[in-house]
Amino acid sequence: MNLSSRYFIVYIFAAFMFGFSLMVALNTDAAERTVKRLVVDGNELIVLSQRAYHAVDLDEMGDIFVRLHAAGIYMPTALLGAVEKELEDVARRID
Repeated sequence: MNLSSRYFIVYIFAAFMFGFSLMVALNTDAAERTVKRLVVDGNELIVLSQRAYHAVDLDEMGDIFVRLHAAGIYMPTALLGAVEKELEDVARRID
């Protein structure tokens, strides 16, 4: 492995950062709007993930996996029904 292929990711990172810096320098307003939109989306994802994290009972997860595994072994079509039921329960707890 020669030196250039070993540090290939560094070259990619440097090229990306150079391109990003050039984009910001040439069109500051558009870059600012894009970053603001990304920040708003990121905040929404944080709120949604925190709600989902607090709604999930980790002790119950083992029982859920056992039920899903049993449903998949006994009747494969029942597995999809069991997954749908569990997803509906989680969605109801999140809301």
